[in-house]
Amino acid sequence: MFLTLARFMPRNPGPDRYWKRIAIRSRARHLYDRHSRCFRIGRSTLWKQLQRQTEARPQKALDANELAKTRVHAAAMEHGMHGKSLISRLERCNIALSNKMLSILAIYEPRTFASLTEIAARRKPEPLPEYKELVPQKPFDESHFRTSQSSILENLNK
Repeated sequence: MFLTLARFMPRNPGPDRYWKRIAIRSRARHLYDRHSRCFRIGRSTLWKQLQRQTEARPQKALDANELAKTRVHAAAMEHGMHGKSLISRLERCNIALSNKMLSILAIYEPRTFASLTEIAARRKPEPLPEYKELVPQKPFDESHFRTSQSSILENLNK
């Protein structure tokens, strides 16, 4: 008896088709011509737009970062310093500001940015290491690379 009752119970029809179409049309309202009026055309156009937005999102972040770097460099050049050296010197002074924050300061707070460049200018660049420090003390020994033919054959036979 219980099994036959399950056969006659109505299934869940899912979301109403009308409301699904209304949702698509409301999102496609900004499109031109038939794309905003016809469901199928609007749906495919919206899908393509969403794909393009997803693909462009990482590039948008890269462009914003590049713009901030350019602004910082231009503002630093006004004060007689390169952007990279400004950032590295500020880091050595324990002033941790991102490129975005520095660009905002350069645009909206020019006096603050000028004082930051003064602080960075007072900090001398690190001197280059001596030539003797770059060259290893012991000459390079290639003896561990040289192996005799007999030792190679012994290793192959093992």
